[in-house]
Amino acid sequence: SGFVLGGSGAKIAVRYLDRATGNVFEVSPDGGEAKRITNTTIPKIYEAVFAKSGAALLARYLKEDGETIETFSGTVKTKSGSTEGDLAGSFLPAGIKELALSPDGKRVFYLREEGGGAVGITATLAGGEKTEVFRSPLREWSVSWPKTDTLLLTTKPSALSEGIVQVLNPETGHTTPALSRLRGLTAIADGALAQILYSKSSDTGFSLSLFERESRVETELPLRTLPEKCVFGAKGETLYCAVPRTVPPASYPDAWYQGVISFEDEVWAIETANGIPRLVMDVSAEANTAIDAVSPMLSADEKYLIFTNKTDGTLWSLQLK
Repeated sequence: SGFVLGGSGAKIAVRYLDRATGNVFEVSPDGGEAKRITNTTIPKIYEAVFAKSGAALLARYLKEDGETIETFSGTVKTKSGSTEGDLAGSFLPAGIKELALSPDGKRVFYLREEGGGAVGITATLAGGEKTEVFRSPLREWSVSWPKTDTLLLTTKPSALSEGIVQVLNPETGHTTPALSRLRGLTAIADGALAQILYSKSSDTGFSLSLFERESRVETELPLRTLPEKCVFGAKGETLYCAVPRTVPPASYPDAWYQGVISFEDEVWAIETANGIPRLVMDVSAEANTAIDAVSPMLSADEKYLIFTNKTDGTLWSLQLK
């Protein structure tokens, strides 16, 4: 239900949370046997958001009523020797619609519905020191926190509506528009928030473009994929994207989100300075299974690309170097 890639050199590792049990496991990006880190059982976790250190996470699941979203803020408490540790923590307010962790993993930004709109709150991981920093009459937003002093907020996309992307300062609450009036708009940003990768819908598909915030130059890229299938390198000089071999005509991104359409991906690298792509691997052919990659994450040395197969929820590792 969520994972993080951390460490360096020989100590690089992937931590992930098992959806069925809520246990945290650790495994080498080269594969091998996974080691269980915690034995605290929280069943049916739909989403887990890890801090970069892997020591803290936010686990989200539905209550028994099938509607109310619960968010558990936990810290991995390891024990010496071979003894499994615990996942200790507390609950954030119920009904959080979307959330993101700060780059240092010490604070959380979350959105709750209020009066038909959305209210954005920053708080500590334990839920203290709450500050309202955002309010909007629109209630459906996707959020990310790529830079310490900057959040990226994107209206939830549909081919049937125009979307907007806003940049939010979590200290001042000041918002700045970045992109707007684009159908099916969905986006991610690099770590410096200098570049925004976005897609927009057409009548039968979608296109991918790169937006330079300082110059406000928009460049359409030669590959057709969605930003959710891409990740920026540490310096923002390279993009790694899972790219569908074919894109059947449909209403995007709706059909893909709903699972009506699934892709079989290749992995490509794109130099952001010139937009030149190169094929890294046809991962669907190499794995001998249809891989529809989402949530890609790079190791700090850009040696490994970790991602989830949207089709079945399995976790995969691709060695780049």
